[in-house]
Amino acid sequence: MGAGTFLPVERLGEKASLRRMVRERREAMSGRARRAASSQVVRLLTELTPPICAGWTLDEVPIGSTVMSYMAFGPELDLGEFHKVIVAAGGRLVVPRVNGRIIEAVECRPGTPLVVSRFGIAEPVGEPIDPLTIDVVLVPAVCFDRRGHRIGYGAGYYDRFLPLTRADCRHIGVAFAGQLIDRVPEEPHDQPVGMLITNEGVITVGDS
Repeated sequence: MGAGTFLPVERLGEKASLRRMVRERREAMSGRARRAASSQVVRLLTELTPPICAGWTLDEVPIGSTVMSYMAFGPELDLGEFHKVIVAAGGRLVVPRVNGRIIEAVECRPGTPLVVSRFGIAEPVGEPIDPLTIDVVLVPAVCFDRRGHRIGYGAGYYDRFLPLTRADCRHIGVAFAGQLIDRVPEEPHDQPVGMLITNEGVITVGDS
């Protein structure tokens, strides 16, 4: 990795401060508020026009799509109810499993055995699938800006994984409205998303 690839120290400090600020804001939400906001995001995902589920017609996304979501941990936005919608619509649900410095996408069906990772996150047992077969990735983060840039937890898992998907794979950020900030300090390797969905609505990202 050549010179100039990394953020200057002061910008890294800014990123850490933003991560801490938004995590504190999210953790201050009551359980009831988190559940209500999660339900609203699930509703928006389900009713998205073109719909992401009903017939699986998100733009060119075909019927029987493979959707990568995630297993919520702690105060994260919980998409568990949406996972049921994916399966009921005939789609294939996959979720991440950490393997060293990378994440793998593993199918998660009703009854799939789950193991709690060293991070405390439930992960499915099974063989990983080819990232090129994924049609939609629902991307979590600590925070996003309206350009689709994100700050994760600092390990870079999604920045390494998203480039492995097809060019037409939809990368959709999902978050509580309180996780939106004015601007994320980005690095060259960052992988922005093309759409954001929060409990306050759907945002098609752009350079604003």
